[in-house]
Order: sequence, then structure tokens, then C-alpha cells
Amino acid sequence: MPEIEKLERALEKLLKIQDDSRWPMHDKEKGKNQKIRDDAQRELDHQIYLARFVIKENDLLNLKLGENRSGHDKALWMSEFSKYFSDDIKEFIKLIRNKIEELKS
Repeated sequence: MPEIEKLERALEKLLKIQDDSRWPMHDKEKGKNQKIRDDAQRELDHQIYLARFVIKENDLLNLKLGENRSGHDKALWMSEFSKYFSDDIKEFIKLIRNKIEELKS
């Protein structure tokens, strides 16, 4: 049961990060002026940092890449995380939900 609780907490955190990053992603691309876009980029960078922390803290890369991947592979993947943040966070949320359902059944 502790594994399910750990995954549920990670899921809650990632859902909040995803929600909190919606406006910064919008403003980063469509902000009226450079100051708005720069402020949005700083906020988005913070949300990406938080997501990385949650992913590492809960070993969520094992869900995505498998447990047999090397630390080097995981580091390479994490270095690309900020480029594909919005797609990757959706995928992590889906993977966590699937794992929780699998553990409950």
C-alpha cells in the first residue's frame, strides 16, 4: 500500500505542476511584450525544476524508461526534459495513473 500512496502523492504534485505551467507556457509564446515573455519563461523554468525534482524523488523514470536503463541514459533523457516538458508531463501522469490501477487490481 505505501507504493500506491507514494504514486498518488507524486501524481497530485505533477497535476499541480501541469496546471501551474499552463499560463506561463501560453505567455512565453504569446505574451504582449518581452517582459511578459521573460517572466513567463522564469516561471516555466521553476515548474520544470519542480517536475524534475518529483520525477527523481519518486524514481518515475523507471516507469517511463524501464528499470534496466543506465544512469547515463536517464541523465540524457532528463537533459531533454525541458524541451518536451508539456508532452512528457502528460505522459508521466498517464503512466502513474496506469501503475496505480495496476497495483490496486
